[in-house]
Amino acid sequence: MEVNARTLETLVFAVEVALSRCAVLMGAAINDSQPAVPPEEATGQESCLFPTGKQSHTPTPQTEDDVPRVAKSVDDFLQISALAKSARLVFESAFGKHEACEKVKLVVRAVIEGLLDVNTFNAQLAALREFNLVLTSETSETDASTANDPSTANDASTATAVFSAWMERKNLLAKTLLPTFLHHKLYVDQVCFMLRRLLRRRVLHKKHVSALWEVARRKDSFEDTKKNVLDLLGTCAGLSQIKRRLF
Repeated sequence: MEVNARTLETLVFAVEVALSRCAVLMGAAINDSQPAVPPEEATGQESCLFPTGKQSHTPTPQTEDDVPRVAKSVDDFLQISALAKSARLVFESAFGKHEACEKVKLVVRAVIEGLLDVNTFNAQLAALREFNLVLTSETSETDASTANDPSTANDASTATAVFSAWMERKNLLAKTLLPTFLHHKLYVDQVCFMLRRLLRRRVLHKKHVSALWEVARRKDSFEDTKKNVLDLLGTCAGLSQIKRRLF
């Protein structure tokens, strides 16, 4: 179905409002002097596609650090994630892939951080899956951008550095590599996928691999955990490849 510019504008505005409310639901600090306007009241608003210089009425989260964690159920976070995925498709139609990714990035990252704060198997597995979707999306976008225009390599390098800084600041890898669920095959499969992607982006560090080795060496670790960790390191990239890159 073909969507005209006016309809797309309305969709974009409605989705932006929905995302801002999701940010509120997750405890995001919203920095905007005007409240969000419901989509049904958007008639007469300035076009998001053809702005005239006026500031958008849509409140936006400022940084990841502005998003304090609040207790929510796994279902809450997954519903917000589903909305973010749909929002990205709408934004891609209006602004292109790169800007669409930027517009949903903070909400998606807040979902991952929130899920990791819920210490249950389902929440941790869901967080890993969401994180891997982000890794796949951002890696593919970076590779495509660099292939189409080699001059964007510096921008890609900067984006990778920012991504790595976010992971370190939020302690994401330390949380996902805890031994608590490493005896579960489903969980380990997701960790393996994550490590492969991080190796490809060169943001996996010696301390992360060392943390896995320590899990395998712990006397109180389950035998399944030890086996899974050793298989994980071997399957991920081959021990020799890990040593060449990290040691």
